Amino acid sequence: MAASNAQKTLNIITQMSSHGLPKELGVLKSCMNDYTHAIRSFGMVPDEMVQDRMTANYDTRFVSTDALHCDTAIAAAKIQLPQISAGNQLLRYYSSIGSELTN
Repeated sequence: MAASNAQKTLNIITQMSSHGLPKELGVLKSCMNDYTHAIRSFGMVPDEMVQDRMTANYDTRFVSTDALHCDTAIAAAKIQLPQISAGNQLLRYYSSIGSELTN
């Protein structure tokens, strides 16, 4: 579910970047990288839970850093991207849940 929700936000970012304003494009690219990393991290967790719970815990916790990085890029550009900000909140939520489940 976490990776699926992150993918939905990544799809929104990709769509926005195809017709975004120049001021938004750098932010969108940054957030696109963050979401790509988050999806990859969430995708590795099931195997890591079997092999190394500590690594799974690290990967789920680190996703909150991806959300923070995206939020910081949005704030620095002084723009509002509510759909992406909502996605960042979900990333932090799933990161928190994952951290508890893998602890």
